[in-house]
Amino acid sequence: MNANSKAKPIHGAPVPKDVPSDMQATPPEPFDFQVGEVVNYTNGNGLTACAKIRGFAKERTSYGGFVYLEHWSGTGWRLGAWWVPERPDAITRKGLPCQGVGQ
Repeated sequence: MNANSKAKPIHGAPVPKDVPSDMQATPPEPFDFQVGEVVNYTNGNGLTACAKIRGFAKERTSYGGFVYLEHWSGTGWRLGAWWVPERPDAITRKGLPCQGVGQ
């Protein structure tokens, strides 16, 4: 964790080296998913992949994102672009391709 980060562990999980200082365990608005839940994430190009909800921003960004995700790398969960919360409409449970992965 860098010296400027104020992030704390969520649900006993280890804190990644770099995490957003505004990450919290509850979403800033009603949302049907929780921290630690494995979900489908579909990026702007339509590619769907396994992800795990790591936390939430305190408020929506200018582009509508507030969900911080970790991505399955084959050997473990990795917080990728930790500074970019994703839009909630990019996250679904439908047809989970990664059920059982990394749980």
